[in-house]
Amino acid sequence: MTNQADPFAPQRSVSQPQSSKWDDTPEMGALFPKGYYRVRIKALSVLGNSDQDAPEDRVVWLNRMEILEPKEHAGMLHFERYYIGTKEDPKAELGVTLRNSMGARSLKTMLNRARVPLSNDDEATCAKAVEAELIVYMVEGKTKDGTPINNCRGYYELGSPEHAKVGQPLSPTLGTGPMSPPVLSTSQGGAASGFPPWANRGE
Repeated sequence: MTNQADPFAPQRSVSQPQSSKWDDTPEMGALFPKGYYRVRIKALSVLGNSDQDAPEDRVVWLNRMEILEPKEHAGMLHFERYYIGTKEDPKAELGVTLRNSMGARSLKTMLNRARVPLSNDDEATCAKAVEAELIVYMVEGKTKDGTPINNCRGYYELGSPEHAKVGQPLSPTLGTGPMSPPVLSTSQGGAASGFPPWANRGE
């Protein structure tokens, strides 16, 4: 005997999923799409010594940026770390450490593009960086353990050609391209004395 549906049984309507206030909220670990973003520096700090967030007591700068554009990501935060110190020179006190550090070069480039004056006083540099704006080129990457993360691969000034690319779809073959040349204000002086060793290094 075969089972057949009762033609007289009441039919149940299939309920459609309703919208929720959580629909636009990404889950933890969701990445920003690769592209150009206009950001504002909300906080810049130096980790190190006794700070638990600094690996092996090495000096690390932490940049907390708020995305302003594109609008669909406005208000979200991105954290970028710049690893400066090494095992041999954890406090980055030697000029050779800063000169050879990709983290120091990236940090200097970011500060220049945001038009933040460089100083020997790290706290003063961090304070002047707050509320500064710039354009970043963000890509997707992975940590050593394979965790997906976002990284800033390029920094550009407001009003640069890259500014017009914020929110625009990217070509699959698009690379980061060359960074815009650094802009040093007269107050920075480029190679003037009284500034940190990395202020006179290349980017």
